[in-house]
Amino acid sequence: MNNINFSQIQGIRSALSEFSPQSYSLEKIKEAVAAGKLDINKTDDAGRNLLLMAAFYRRFDVVKWLIEVKGANINQTDKFGYTVLLLATEVNHLPMVQWLVAKRQEKEETAPREAEVVEITSCVPVPQIFTAVMSCALGDSTKKRTPLTEERRSVKTTTQEQKACSDAILHDFRALADWFLEKELVTPSELWIDLLNDLGVQGNLEAIKHWIEDKKVIDISFVGKGLLQRAIANSHLELARWLVLKKGVRIDKLGLRDEQELANVKEWIGGR
Repeated sequence: MNNINFSQIQGIRSALSEFSPQSYSLEKIKEAVAAGKLDINKTDDAGRNLLLMAAFYRRFDVVKWLIEVKGANINQTDKFGYTVLLLATEVNHLPMVQWLVAKRQEKEETAPREAEVVEITSCVPVPQIFTAVMSCALGDSTKKRTPLTEERRSVKTTTQEQKACSDAILHDFRALADWFLEKELVTPSELWIDLLNDLGVQGNLEAIKHWIEDKKVIDISFVGKGLLQRAIANSHLELARWLVLKKGVRIDKLGLRDEQELANVKEWIGGR
């Protein structure tokens, strides 16, 4: 069986015999299961059975049949800890996510489950030396960019829904993330600083504007400094200029002790 690389959403061949949920109709899969040609519990090297594979390939019809008719475990996980809900989120399938959330709530009403703990681990570059970064941004080829220190954070949440919402935000699946928040299924206020900092590392200005200006999930005073640090460290000039020139984030509050270093940053941004 092939070892599936989760980062490759498209073009992956199923290891669940020739009846792949990517290629075959629901009726064909039903016939294969009934004839004993396809074992719905068989897993590939990533620990994904037919249910998880179906979510991965955006096969909502197969997911519904397996859960409603065959009694598949809606909380089944693969070797990486991904459930069918998290996989549906990863492939940005809003109708499947909505149905799965409703199903999970339905199950909780009839048989309350123990509290979940889903761990989110992210790796965020934290700027330590601005001079090397700015010399690179200003085109000084005589200096090499100094490797940035990597800060690892582990944030614990309580439900799959909250983890899914966080994933949707970081992937910039805006409609999906908006739906989670509008339905008040999650309260990720304690995660917003970390999530926006991650978006800052990506330099995703449009997403940051969406959450800060349109949705007003958090005030710029709580995240401005961290976002500016990450914008500078990762040479995201457009984001840095927006923070300084539009949102009033102060460069002199970044703690740059060297005057030349501060001057370089100001020159690069063209701000105060």
